[in-house]
Amino acid sequence: PLVVKPCNEDNSRGITLVKREEELAAAIDYAFSFDPRVVVDEYIAGREVRAACVEEADGTLTVLPKIEYFLKDIRTSAHKLATDQSGKLKSNAIQAAKKDGDRQCPA
Repeated sequence: PLVVKPCNEDNSRGITLVKREEELAAAIDYAFSFDPRVVVDEYIAGREVRAACVEEADGTLTVLPKIEYFLKDIRTSAHKLATDQSGKLKSNAIQAAKKDGDRQCPA
Protein backbone atom coordinates (compact mmCIF):
# COMPACT_ATOMS: atom_id res chain seq x y z
CA PRO A 1 0.00 0.00 0.00
CA LEU A 2 0.95 3.64 -0.63
CA VAL A 3 0.00 7.01 0.81
CA VAL A 4 -0.45 9.85 -1.69
CA LYS A 5 -0.68 13.43 -0.45
CA PRO A 6 -0.09 16.99 -1.60
CA CYS A 7 3.17 18.53 -0.34
CA ASN A 8 1.89 21.80 1.09
CA GLU A 9 -1.46 20.95 2.61
CA ASP A 10 -2.71 20.22 6.08
CA ASN A 11 -1.73 16.70 7.11
CA SER A 12 -5.10 15.24 6.08
CA ARG A 13 -6.31 17.34 3.13
CA GLY A 14 -5.92 15.56 -0.19
CA ILE A 15 -4.50 12.38 1.32
CA THR A 16 -5.39 8.93 -0.01
CA LEU A 17 -4.41 5.45 1.12
CA VAL A 18 -3.90 3.42 -2.05
CA LYS A 19 -4.40 -0.29 -1.55
CA ARG A 20 -4.66 -1.40 -5.19
CA GLU A 21 -2.60 -0.35 -8.21
CA GLU A 22 -5.71 0.72 -10.15
CA GLU A 23 -6.45 3.35 -7.43
CA LEU A 24 -3.08 5.10 -7.84
CA ALA A 25 -3.83 7.41 -10.79
CA ALA A 26 -7.01 8.78 -9.19
CA ALA A 27 -5.18 9.33 -5.88
CA ILE A 28 -2.40 11.24 -7.64
CA ASP A 29 -4.93 13.37 -9.56
CA TYR A 30 -6.76 14.10 -6.29
CA ALA A 31 -3.54 15.18 -4.54
CA PHE A 32 -2.58 17.38 -7.51
CA SER A 33 -5.95 19.15 -7.16
CA PHE A 34 -4.56 20.62 -3.89
CA ASP A 35 -0.92 21.29 -4.80
CA PRO A 36 1.40 21.18 -7.83
CA ARG A 37 3.77 18.89 -5.90
CA VAL A 38 2.78 15.47 -4.54
CA VAL A 39 4.38 12.89 -2.24
CA VAL A 40 3.90 9.15 -2.82
CA ASP A 41 5.28 7.00 -0.05
CA GLU A 42 5.04 3.49 1.32
CA TYR A 43 2.25 3.04 3.88
CA ILE A 44 3.54 1.66 7.15
CA ALA A 45 0.78 0.47 9.46
CA GLY A 46 1.13 1.50 13.06
CA ARG A 47 -0.08 3.79 15.79
CA GLU A 48 -1.04 7.39 15.01
CA VAL A 49 -0.09 9.82 17.74
CA ARG A 50 -0.45 13.59 17.51
CA ALA A 51 2.01 15.77 19.38
CA ALA A 52 2.26 19.54 19.19
CA CYS A 53 3.88 22.47 20.91
CA VAL A 54 3.16 26.19 21.05
CA GLU A 55 5.78 28.92 21.15
CA GLU A 56 4.90 31.35 23.94
CA ALA A 57 5.40 35.13 23.73
CA ASP A 58 8.65 34.82 25.72
CA GLY A 59 10.03 32.22 23.27
CA THR A 60 9.55 29.19 25.49
CA LEU A 61 7.76 26.13 24.16
CA THR A 62 4.74 24.53 25.77
CA VAL A 63 4.11 20.89 24.84
CA LEU A 64 0.40 20.19 24.43
CA PRO A 65 -1.19 16.90 25.53
CA LYS A 66 -0.50 14.05 23.15
CA ILE A 67 -3.42 12.27 21.50
CA GLU A 68 -3.49 8.78 20.04
CA TYR A 69 -6.07 8.09 17.34
CA PHE A 70 -7.64 4.66 16.99
CA LEU A 71 -8.28 4.25 13.27
CA LYS A 72 -8.68 1.45 10.79
CA ASP A 73 -5.83 2.83 8.64
CA ILE A 74 -5.14 6.59 8.15
CA ARG A 75 -6.66 9.82 9.41
CA THR A 76 -8.19 11.83 6.56
CA SER A 77 -10.10 15.09 6.37
CA ALA A 78 -13.28 13.05 6.96
CA HIS A 79 -12.05 12.59 10.55
CA LYS A 80 -11.63 16.33 11.05
CA LEU A 81 -13.96 19.24 11.68
CA ALA A 82 -16.84 19.41 9.19
CA THR A 83 -17.40 22.59 7.19
CA ASP A 84 -20.26 23.84 5.07
CA GLN A 85 -19.96 24.82 1.39
CA SER A 86 -18.59 28.26 2.31
CA GLY A 87 -15.81 26.68 4.38
CA LYS A 88 -17.22 27.69 7.76
CA LEU A 89 -17.45 25.17 10.58
CA LYS A 90 -20.80 23.47 10.91
CA SER A 91 -22.59 24.15 14.21
CA ASN A 92 -22.03 20.56 15.42
CA ALA A 93 -18.51 20.17 13.96
CA ILE A 94 -16.65 19.73 17.23
CA GLN A 95 -19.13 17.24 18.69
CA ALA A 96 -19.26 15.27 15.44
CA ALA A 97 -15.45 15.02 15.25
CA LYS A 98 -15.18 13.56 18.76
CA LYS A 99 -16.54 10.05 18.68
CA ASP A 100 -16.36 7.95 21.85
CA GLY A 101 -13.30 5.71 21.91
CA ASP A 102 -11.58 7.09 18.80
CA ARG A 103 -8.81 8.93 20.68
CA GLN A 104 -7.14 9.22 24.06
CA CYS A 105 -3.98 10.43 25.72
CA PRO A 106 -1.44 7.59 25.36
CA ALA A 107 0.20 8.34 28.73
